[in-house]
Amino acid sequence: MSEEMKLFKEICDTIDVRIGYADENRISKFFNKAMYASGKRKESDVDKSIIDCHIEKSKAQIDFIYKAFEGGRREPFVIKRVIGKRKTVVQYFPLFLEGVFKGVFETITYPEELLEDFPFPGEFDLVKAGQNIGKK
Repeated sequence: MSEEMKLFKEICDTIDVRIGYADENRISKFFNKAMYASGKRKESDVDKSIIDCHIEKSKAQIDFIYKAFEGGRREPFVIKRVIGKRKTVVQYFPLFLEGVFKGVFETITYPEELLEDFPFPGEFDLVKAGQNIGKK
């Protein structure tokens, strides 16, 4: 594995957003630590068809998304719905390499988790107090 790929994987593992990648053949190729920790995916899901990892109802949606991206759509699909009693945002981004569709990058976030400690504690309190963060 190249140094750049190792660095990319480390970046993906650092953030607490669930991330996955499936190639143009609809085969799962990568999940970050947050995806594994959430229980949404397991290591045995890598190199398997994404169709096998979803319920029947989702298969038509997967097909629709892939066909749109294969047809050249560049805009992501954003799905907002309640999954397991939690507000969930799932985003599907098409990946193109030199104009050729190479797969789908997926992110899963829970907006309420991101805002659960609002107003923000920590460094933002320093800004409010007039501190200049990062300036010497």
